[in-house]
Formats: sequence, C-alpha cells, structure tokens
Amino acid sequence: MMKHLALLVLSALLSVGCASVDTKPETSPYEDAVRIKPEAAHRYVQLASNSANRDGRTLRGVVSHVLIMKDTSGVPVDTVWAYRDKYDSTLSETRIAIPLRDIELIPTIFPEIKTGPYGGINLVESYHVTKNIPTIRELPVELSDAPKKDCNCEPFSISMAMGIKLSCYDRAYTRFAASVLGRASMYTDGNTVLQAGKVAYGGDIIAGYRFGEDMRWMLGLTFSSGLPTVNAGQITPDLTTLNDLAATTRPLGFITGRYYFMPLKQSEALKERKRDYLYIDASIGEQKLTPAEEELRRLRSNDSWFKAVFGCIKPYMYGELGMALDAATTGAASLSLGGVQCSECTVKLQDAKANGSLDLDWSMPISFGLGVGINIPIAPFLDLEIDLGYRNIAVADGYNLLGFTNVPDVRRMDSFQLRFGVMY
Repeated sequence: MMKHLALLVLSALLSVGCASVDTKPETSPYEDAVRIKPEAAHRYVQLASNSANRDGRTLRGVVSHVLIMKDTSGVPVDTVWAYRDKYDSTLSETRIAIPLRDIELIPTIFPEIKTGPYGGINLVESYHVTKNIPTIRELPVELSDAPKKDCNCEPFSISMAMGIKLSCYDRAYTRFAASVLGRASMYTDGNTVLQAGKVAYGGDIIAGYRFGEDMRWMLGLTFSSGLPTVNAGQITPDLTTLNDLAATTRPLGFITGRYYFMPLKQSEALKERKRDYLYIDASIGEQKLTPAEEELRRLRSNDSWFKAVFGCIKPYMYGELGMALDAATTGAASLSLGGVQCSECTVKLQDAKANGSLDLDWSMPISFGLGVGINIPIAPFLDLEIDLGYRNIAVADGYNLLGFTNVPDVRRMDSFQLRFGVMY
C-alpha cells in the first residue's frame, strides 16, 4: 500500500514539474528601426501581431534579412525586407515582406555613409539612436531559389508515335523572326473554257521584325515557291485535259503582317522602364497599383480566355499582299502601269480594248492572302508553326492576238493552303 502511495506522490510531483516548464517567447538581440516613406506610411499603421496601431513612419522590430528573388534567367524581380514587429519585447509570429520601394534606405537619410557592394539596401539602423548618430548593422542578403518563370501557360506536351515528344518550352523571343514552312495547296487552274482542281506542294520562307512592347506584331517579307499553272492562252475549245499543257511555276513575293492573340514576351510589359525591380506588396493594407501593374492587370484580363483555351500554344492571324514574280505576270504589271516598253503593241492593244475588240483584264496583278495559325514552343529558340490560309493569286497568261504574241490577260485563282514548319 505504501509503495503504491509513494508512486502516486512521485507522479504528481513530476506532473507539476513538467507543467511549470517555462517556454520563453522568441527574442532577438537586435531592435531595428525601419523608416517608411510618408506616402506609404498609412499601410503600416496596424501592428502585424494584433489590432493595435502605431506610427506607420517608423516601425520597431527586427529585420532578419534582405530577400532578392530572381527569375530563371537570373534577373531580379522582387526585393523585400523580411520584418517582424517587436511588441512588449516579443517578436510577432507574422513576418511582413516590406517592399524596398516603401523604405527610406540608410544612404538616403545619411548620404555620407559607406554602402558596400549592395548599395545600402542591406543596411538597417538601431531603434535606439543617440544624438542623431545611427547604429548600423548589415543584413544578410539571400537569393531565393529561382522560381519557375511564368510563360503564361499551362504545361503542354504531346506524346506521339515512335517516341517523339513535343514539350512546351519557355521560349526566348528576339525581335528578328524567321520561318521555314512546307506547304500543301489546293487550287483551281485554267479558265472558263477548261479548268481543273489541283494539289501542289512547295515551301514558304518568312523573315520579319517583331514589334510592340510585348512583341504581338510582326512585319516582314514572304517568299513562296508558288504554284505550277498552265498558260490559259493555250487552252482551245477542243482541249479535254490540262495535262496536255506545260505548267509554269509562279513564285510569289508578299509583304506579310502578323498579330498574336497572346504576348510573346509579356515580361516587357510588366516592368517599368526606369526601374530595376518589380516589388511584391506588403501584407498590410491596400496599395494603389503602379502604371506597370495596371498594364499587367489589363493584359491578363484580355488574354485570360486565350490562356485558358490554348495554354502555351500561341494563336495568331496573318495577312499578306504582293504579286507573282514570273515573267508573264510582271509583264502584265508593266502594261497596267502604261507599258513603258513595246509602245507600238501597247497603243494598238489599248485601242482595240477601248473599242471592244478585246476583252482582256489589264488590272494590276496584286495577290493577297490571309489565315490563322498556332505556334507551339518546342525548344528555347524554336516554335513549331502550323497555319491554315487562303490566297487570291493573280497571274497573267499570254495570248496571240492582233498579230502579237504573249498579249497578257490577268486571271485570278483561289488557293487554300496548309503550312507546317518551324519559326525562330
């Protein structure tokens, strides 16, 4: 009995001893003063630890370090002081990230002070100042692990046959653009007497310049291998197939414009030109957006549904204006401009056309096209490009009329095309 009583008493004593263990609140040997700029002071009136208020111009607490956040290319994007309020000699459990832009830094207050390699962004003064002589200490500077750079997309990948895998890369775009595309075209050749549907394969080369702050626009030149067509001037009523006529390739040259529905380089629109960093907001209060942040919000709002539907795929539309570059078509262009050569035949042909003897089209043989497509990043400097388009192509045929050969007549062809290639 006595043995059990002794054990009970010992247990009670141990319980009391354990309950009386003092858990000391977290402390710091430092007590820092963080001076806030007057225009930002209203955001720091409330203490982070409770609902009490304080003077928002000078914060009393502890700054543990300076945090510089960088993107994947090593460019600083955020710089903050990691700060905790000191209230009744204890540190707040809530840590506040104070943007550098809200802080009156030591070099601003004391211009003569030596700043070191960080330019003074890591200098903080003691809250206890004697005769305006600050006690300064250096804060450790930490670099965050580079976060994944936001390319405004969801991860995208396609696993294809034979082990080929296409992945969405965070593309780095330059102002110069270049594309090499294979092309399949469906078109109708011939004239009202005899015509036939055809399919032809070729290629297009595009070189251009991207412009706009976020590179949504591109303007450049397109050279196309063109389409093989017959000379409709050789078609006779008794001809039954166009295969009996030789075909001539009609290469094309275009001025090309393109617009992307999503920004290619949105980071250009997110930063202010005269500032090295973008800053995160403090955790207390509301903050008025800067012009750059307003622009970011606008862009995100306008692009959100494209991002939701397409992810990393960048849809675009294009337009082109130019002409066929074969000899017959350029000759027709010369005639439409007044016929600076072959003046005798020009005069006779124009007279015949004026009195109704000739029914020929001598309009300027301008071709045009438009289409839509998508770009899929497949490498750091390369996109896979697929587009579907329409071209209205003007070509000239040569007829034997009024004792002259190769009298030009302009006709138009409708061509639908699918292009597939890569873009730098």
